[in-house]
Amino acid sequence: MARVVVVGGGISGLVAALELAEGGAEVIVVEASPDIGGKLRLGRVGGRKVDLGADAFVARSPVVNALCDRLGLASRIVEPACRRARLVSKGRLVDLPEGLVFGVPTDPAALESNPLLSAAAVRRVAEAAESTWPPTTRDVSVGEFWRPILGDEVVATLLAPFVGGVLAGDVDRLSFQCTMPYIWEAATRGLHLRNLQPGRAPADGPAHDRPADSTEDRSGSPFKSISPGMGALVDALAERLVGAGVRVVVGSPVRAVRSLDRFDRRWRIDTPLGHIDADGLVLATPAPASAALLERIHPEVAGQIGELEYVSVAVVVSLHDERQVRTDLGYSGFLVDPREGRLVTACSFGSSKWPHWADRGRVVLRTSVGRVDDDRHTAMADDELASAVLGELAELAVTEGRPLEWHVVRWPRALPQYPPGHAERAREWSEELRTGPPLRLCGAALGGVGVPACIQTGLSAARSLMEELRSSR
Repeated sequence: MARVVVVGGGISGLVAALELAEGGAEVIVVEASPDIGGKLRLGRVGGRKVDLGADAFVARSPVVNALCDRLGLASRIVEPACRRARLVSKGRLVDLPEGLVFGVPTDPAALESNPLLSAAAVRRVAEAAESTWPPTTRDVSVGEFWRPILGDEVVATLLAPFVGGVLAGDVDRLSFQCTMPYIWEAATRGLHLRNLQPGRAPADGPAHDRPADSTEDRSGSPFKSISPGMGALVDALAERLVGAGVRVVVGSPVRAVRSLDRFDRRWRIDTPLGHIDADGLVLATPAPASAALLERIHPEVAGQIGELEYVSVAVVVSLHDERQVRTDLGYSGFLVDPREGRLVTACSFGSSKWPHWADRGRVVLRTSVGRVDDDRHTAMADDELASAVLGELAELAVTEGRPLEWHVVRWPRALPQYPPGHAERAREWSEELRTGPPLRLCGAALGGVGVPACIQTGLSAARSLMEELRSSR
């Protein structure tokens, strides 16, 4: 039986560990923090379990559904109770138009009565919707791809708030391929805006994201979750890993990894609890940690991985008496136009959005702060940050008075900012790392911050590593 060490206990590492263990390997997961799960974390707010990190997944990829089937969670997948959202523009909340896909307008008719765009911008979208754009072959920034198609106004008004609020990024610096992978895949074959609408497009996810016997989930909302929260995936994985005989070690940061000698294709992993020898190694760690571990064995790759920029974000989770809420709760929440200069980047009306969080008379809000070039929140104490966030919510006529309770959850260096061409560079890293003892990378650093992308990297790393281990015996 081959022994494999997985460094990192986030969703990517846990999925890789399960795939390896059920494929016949002896697996040890080593996690630096006191808990596994990474950015999937449940906490209690008002006595209910609530996500403190990621609260949804993109439904267009089947990998989460497949994992839920595998873990017995399929019956707990839920859709949002409401799908409408708003945008803070010029100091007020305005309805976002229907038909947006990752911020991209796909239904020109939905823009005509919406006050966010000028008549000229609406005409520009209508003209673009009647065209089929030639296949793209080169990854560029989100802004560089969309400006020739949609115009500056649409990019600034619709795409920038999505990129800033969801990914904490800048449309002119983030890779189109990594930020909008499904649209990118469609664009490589020739893009038609109307075909991006749910239910109309052909399956446009990368082929490796779709098992051969599966079809893309295009029903209902583009986002889904798991009751009582995405953190349920971690709990189910932990239970399954125990059953598969996986050893999980937490609170144990790996100090170094090295090959035993130049001829023996095995690894030695140094931890505070001693060293572990292994036949294979999976690094499911953020780019800075991966770069530090690879510095001695693959210095060139380590240097490139270490250049990946990350943004720190925080979430203020607050519980309010319904009588203190001044806004219409028939929305999933709102994004904030970056041109507003506000601390808040987005707010999710959690108890309206997710039926399993609903609590009569009480409202759960999840308010996000932090984006590229705006790290003001990192210099604030928790009470100062909560006060500033609640002040902005009051200014926008969302809430008034003090909440029943609040929690500040900080995610330092949480969201990678992929530059154009990052996906190709990540593939090159993976190829270069195959020149030594069996080693694979997985996780958000490879090019996808969403839960499906992270799961897929864990599956791909595990399957590829097992294939190499079997062929070498």
